[in-house]
Amino acid sequence: MAYKPPKQSIDNNDLKNIPSSEAIYEAFKEKIDQPAVSGTAGQLLQLDGYVNDPDGDPEPLTSWVNPPSGGANTALSNLSSVAINTALLGTLGSVSAPAYSFTGDTNTGMWSSAGDVLNFSTAGADRMRIDSNGNVLVNYTTLRTNFFNGGVAAGRISLEGTSLSTSCISSVRNSNDSFSSLLMLGKTRGTAVGSNTIVQTGDQAGYLSFQAADGTNLIETNAIASIVTGTPGAGSLTGDLIFRGNNAAANTSERMRMTGSGRLLIGTTTNFSSATLLQVSANTNTTQVLDGYSNNSSSPTILTRKARGTAASPTAAQNDDFLMFLGAYPYGATAFASGTRASIAFRAAEDITDSAQGTYITFNTTPTGSTTVAERMRIDSTGNVGIGTATPATKLEVGNPVGYTEQRLITLSRQESTRYNGYMEFGTPSGSNFILTLGTRNNNVDFPALKLYDGNVGVKASSFGTSAAAAFGIANGTEPSTSVADQIVMGSVDLTAGNTIPYVRSEGTGMTGAGITNTSVTHKIAIKVNGTVYYLLATTDGT
Repeated sequence: MAYKPPKQSIDNNDLKNIPSSEAIYEAFKEKIDQPAVSGTAGQLLQLDGYVNDPDGDPEPLTSWVNPPSGGANTALSNLSSVAINTALLGTLGSVSAPAYSFTGDTNTGMWSSAGDVLNFSTAGADRMRIDSNGNVLVNYTTLRTNFFNGGVAAGRISLEGTSLSTSCISSVRNSNDSFSSLLMLGKTRGTAVGSNTIVQTGDQAGYLSFQAADGTNLIETNAIASIVTGTPGAGSLTGDLIFRGNNAAANTSERMRMTGSGRLLIGTTTNFSSATLLQVSANTNTTQVLDGYSNNSSSPTILTRKARGTAASPTAAQNDDFLMFLGAYPYGATAFASGTRASIAFRAAEDITDSAQGTYITFNTTPTGSTTVAERMRIDSTGNVGIGTATPATKLEVGNPVGYTEQRLITLSRQESTRYNGYMEFGTPSGSNFILTLGTRNNNVDFPALKLYDGNVGVKASSFGTSAAAAFGIANGTEPSTSVADQIVMGSVDLTAGNTIPYVRSEGTGMTGAGITNTSVTHKIAIKVNGTVYYLLATTDGT
């Protein structure tokens, strides 16, 4: 409670008409000196006025006075200083009438709502309080203790409100430079205020927690944490920034991490390699989706850029440099593979300049039972496609890589209840001869039809005799039992009973001599028309 005592002594106005003299000064000297050593508990020091000393300088006149009784709004005045050698006590006050307030604004000030609690009011409303534990509460009265699903109290300074303006903390920096406002969070291993004890690996340097009410408690929905990593040392610290999320659980879990070296890890805390900038891991198969919406023909795009040198000083990519690489690492019995086992590589086909930027693409796989990856197909800089060859000379070239024994090059299939396909096969059946076969396959059984063999052409035939060149051969088969209209069928079969279909066939194994007949000559060509067989007989003398 503030008091204003009535005036009890003379002041300068009262002394205006009294002549200054040594007698007057001596008369008041004891009164001037007395307050420095006198006074009792509860008294106030009052300025009574001034008197000139013998030199003409004004000296203050003070006295100890007892606070007079008065109303709540009585104020002290004319005080230059107050010396109190005991507690200054007042009433507790209230939110609308603080114990310590201001003239003309009696509902703004400081008061106490309970023991060991200090309150501050403006406009008759409780705006802030410091509770018995030193917690500062803004806009509310009781410290909240239900954070992190219950049991964790609010911070030393806490704010609650019911609108943006009453629940917002803002900081604006006004300065003619590039700097902004700053929020700093710090951590030491010390046990006293002001300590600088070094931290350890795994310590949290800072933590931002986002929490929402579940009807009873506040549960963390997301969080951002800074974690000390590496080996802390004087002037040398590294840290990871961790993003945590909550998927209908009581607590958050780490979802993403940005390492101190700038690597981004999603679903994992371990970086695959020092060269990995982005790594995504999950306990289920993951799918990355890029959506694009625009009123044009463009689409979402994945782009990579390659340069030698550094980001500050790039230099040109060189021949065979990888410009982009998509690779797969399978997991074995104990660990992931040491390298990719299937990949697509985009590479430079020449030393890159501003006017020469040729490229090629390779497709690579690993054979069963092996760990050695091999190139399987290449699209070269001219657009030629090579399968089994790295130097395709035509638009499509199919080769057989060195070290592989597969002979079948191309298969065209139709999968039904049984499998049917057509195939082209290239191989070396004997010696240095090469053979190209066109055939069909029915229910896993091959039916080779046409064979090209060292310049010879055979229908199922791959042997043409010694020194054969540009020969046409028909292997022994089965004479058809039905005919096809307007069609002549040619084949090589053993002599059988006559049929009524057109058929040109070769019979026999070879015979020479004179006086031959159609039954005695074993080398002959039979032409069968309407059931009648006509023979062309061949002998060693040309008859």
